[in-house]
Amino acid sequence: MRCQFEFGLVPEYQEVTCGLDHEFSPMPACVVDTNFCAAFNGDSVNGGLTISAAAFGDTREVACGEGFLPAVRQATCHHEEGVGPHFEPIAECQIDCTSVPTRLASRCGGPSMSTGACFTDNSDLKFWDCWGADDEQRSTEWCQEAGFAGACVFDTPYTSPDGETLPMQDACGDLVAYDEQCGDNPETSYIGACFVEMSSGSDNLEGSWACITGESFRTADCLMKAVPDEVFELLGDSTYTSGCVF
Repeated sequence: MRCQFEFGLVPEYQEVTCGLDHEFSPMPACVVDTNFCAAFNGDSVNGGLTISAAAFGDTREVACGEGFLPAVRQATCHHEEGVGPHFEPIAECQIDCTSVPTRLASRCGGPSMSTGACFTDNSDLKFWDCWGADDEQRSTEWCQEAGFAGACVFDTPYTSPDGETLPMQDACGDLVAYDEQCGDNPETSYIGACFVEMSSGSDNLEGSWACITGESFRTADCLMKAVPDEVFELLGDSTYTSGCVF
């Protein structure tokens, strides 16, 4: 028995029998195939990509293994002639852009400006190809075919299944290391701060804190922001290591 004309349907019974009463038993029927798009079960080869099986048109959450981020948080089960059942947008696990060694040459700015990028390796002097929330998401394969080392993604804000906004951002005033480096009333002038995490007693090193102005800021932007030369020479950190919000 087969189901025709509609994607995502399968026969409820593989075989039916025509009885003496001229009726089939059991009665043939087509039902929704809940495994139309196959599941990904955390294979380490693809960054621990995890997405449950789905019926045609259903949407699923995308998760990744340690050290990787989902290129998209949700993907929908589709069908395309010549391709077959698949998830769209591309359900892929990519590395965090803020962990790539060439990030200072990227000109991407961080997650407040970009959602992902095609990144370069240390031997390639060109800028990254960055994209935002309104641009087409690119895969690792696409970036490599375009001459880059691969694709990466920024950990941009999203609402988790339990309704919490992630990733969470620390409040500067709650940090032990914060000692009015941005003044005694920073909320009137700044939206956040970047800092270099250091051992106790050296938090007031000049240049180890940068107070941020503007309209948009994510703490992960700090991992894309270069520290002053004197901080780099003393501590060896080329970028700020963390951030907080006011």
